[in-house]
Parts: sequence; C-alpha cells; structure tokens
Amino acid sequence: MGGLIRIIVIALLVWYGFRIIFRYIFPFILGSYITREEQKNVKQEGDVTIHLDKKSPRETEGKEQKGEYVDYEEIE
Repeated sequence: MGGLIRIIVIALLVWYGFRIIFRYIFPFILGSYITREEQKNVKQEGDVTIHLDKKSPRETEGKEQKGEYVDYEEIE
C-alpha cells in the first residue's frame, strides 16, 4: 500500500510541475523568442527586399512546358 501512495504522490508532483512550467515558464520563453525574431525582421520604411530563385537562367530555359494548349470552342 505504501508503494501505491508513493506512485500517486510522484504522479501529482509531476502533474503540478508540468502545470507550473507551462503556465509560467513556457510563456516567458516563448515571449522572449518572439521578441528576438521580431527584432531580426524589423525593416526601415522604404526598404525593398527581392528574393530570387536560386536556379540560374540556363537551367530554366531548356525545360519543356508542362501540359499542352487546348483550343476550346463554345457550344450553343
């Protein structure tokens, strides 16, 4: 019977430990992470950012188009 009580007490301690971590510590860690990421992505007004494909023009010019053109006619 003493082993059962010990297991229940350990389970309750683990349960309350997780509650404390997720209620107080996790939001603090998540908030500091979000703040750091926002500071990395701050841009001045008027800045322009252009993201280009890593592929060179030679790689894209020899590829065939996917699919084919189909000419549709209207039916009355």
